[in-house]
Amino acid sequence: MGCVVIKALIAVAALGVASAGRAQDGSRAPNRDWPRFYVGVALGTSDVSHSLSEVGSVPEQVWGDLSVEPSRSKKIVAGFQPLRLVGVELQYVDLGEDDLRRSSGGQVPLQTISLKSETEAAVLAALLFIPEQMPSFDVYGKVGVADVDDSFTVSGYDRTIPFCRGPPFPVPSDCDFNIEAGESGSAPYVGFGARLEIAAAAAIRLEYEAIGRDEGDNLTMLSLGIAWEF
Repeated sequence: MGCVVIKALIAVAALGVASAGRAQDGSRAPNRDWPRFYVGVALGTSDVSHSLSEVGSVPEQVWGDLSVEPSRSKKIVAGFQPLRLVGVELQYVDLGEDDLRRSSGGQVPLQTISLKSETEAAVLAALLFIPEQMPSFDVYGKVGVADVDDSFTVSGYDRTIPFCRGPPFPVPSDCDFNIEAGESGSAPYVGFGARLEIAAAAAIRLEYEAIGRDEGDNLTMLSLGIAWEF
């Protein structure tokens, strides 16, 4: 993930230098007021997945590679842009939740399993804007750190094993399972976006963001939102 962030910053910086050079050829964008604050909201789609391969043991042996894949996401954002080319942003991102339940064995199931996934993050990022001659349009890159709470819970029981079928014998705790997986903690964050001003104090923002994970694919989100600027 670190290499991806470095390459992204190099690409954004190169574009910024090129655009800045073009802006010096006599055709400059109209001046805008700085510093600027903004707050916004966004909805989008996320790419988050958890499967039983992460927990292994009895659940995977019995149920194979069941998975949950949250796909709806949302976020709120607050930012400060002291200068035309740089800014800082704080956001809360809800990457969605999903649950799945399966059972087998008739009216009184002998096997049951429940999967639940919830992922959210608080992100602090620095922004680098690419100078553009269009005063109402911006392209920018973001890099920072995310405090992630990526939760994955697998619970259920298996009564197909003879000594796990209950009375007259006590049911051993090994026949039931409640497994917590997922990750929590800090992770690298990178994003790219475009801003289109639609009113004196409002702009539409399209963004793609990624948060690194130690195991599995990165957490990603594509969102469309609106920000109010003042």
